Amino acid sequence: MTSEAKSKILFLLSGPIASGKSTLLECLEKGASVRRISTGSFLLANMEKNESLSKRSSLQDFGDRLDLETNYSWIYWDLVFPAVNHVPNHRFWALDSVRKLEQVKCLREFFQGRVIHIHLTAPEFLLEQRYVARRRPEDSRPYSVVRGHPNEIAARRLMRVADFVLSSGMDSSINEQAEALIRNL
Repeated sequence: MTSEAKSKILFLLSGPIASGKSTLLECLEKGASVRRISTGSFLLANMEKNESLSKRSSLQDFGDRLDLETNYSWIYWDLVFPAVNHVPNHRFWALDSVRKLEQVKCLREFFQGRVIHIHLTAPEFLLEQRYVARRRPEDSRPYSVVRGHPNEIAARRLMRVADFVLSSGMDSSINEQAEALIRNL
């Protein structure tokens, strides 16, 4: 492994739906020149044309299929590795969403630099309010249904293995927490 590869940092973001992963990523992009690697964009670009592109469940099902077909390695070999190699001199990267422990393990095993897993959390009532308020087309199902999906349940459990757990609750500022994290790198 080259010293250049060792100097790269990959942030993995996890947490429940509407926990603030996108907001945190925006802060990291501004504060540390982090480059985003989008799981959703990858899944949308690679889904079969006959699948519904506007449903979260279709993306989840496709991701689940890739997990099973590749033993979770698609997240590195098909998503992270090509992105990082496309801009080899860039140091800071962020994968906008990991949903399963096996994905985290795969990325820790294969990524040649440092992996920092950040989990976001917020009170349940606030997550539901945010989910309803954002009115995205892919979020057409009720929050209670989305919250019960196996990927959502698995994502919530990632708090146990995260390097950092940040709260995006009512009294906390993701911006301040992101700035503190960047200062401590």
